[in-house]
Amino acid sequence: MSKAVEYSEKDRQLGMRCLALAGGSPTRAQRQMEAAGRPVPRETLRDWKETADYQLVLSDMRKEIGEQTANEASEIAGLATQVERSLIENLQGSLHDLEAREMANAALKVAQVKEINVRTSRLLRDQPDSITEIRDPADILAELKHLGLVKNSVEGTAEEL
Repeated sequence: MSKAVEYSEKDRQLGMRCLALAGGSPTRAQRQMEAAGRPVPRETLRDWKETADYQLVLSDMRKEIGEQTANEASEIAGLATQVERSLIENLQGSLHDLEAREMANAALKVAQVKEINVRTSRLLRDQPDSITEIRDPADILAELKHLGLVKNSVEGTAEEL
């Protein structure tokens, strides 16, 4: 019969943090714990994942996890930019080759990956991914008149016939 292992509160907290950072994967958390010199069996981590304590740790770490994910998305976007640049440079030199079509498709797909990851990174950092300005047309016209860009304008109403 195997003896139950008692873990310190510090090890339990570290294990639950590793679980949270590993997206809830006991296998990945186990690897992280082993790398930290504190081995904990996958089954134990799986049990800890089902506790209220884990839910508290996860709740406390949401911002950190979001920042980590945003950083990874930014890194992927940067790598995608490098690949995109390389593909475009290669495409320029082989415009008449049949393979150029394949390179163009690859460049498009890499650009899409970059755009998705840039947007994800901004979203996870609570940054806007677009800015929209809403202005009254009368204000725009008044500003254009003030700048001298509109000299003649007709004030009045139109009637539909």
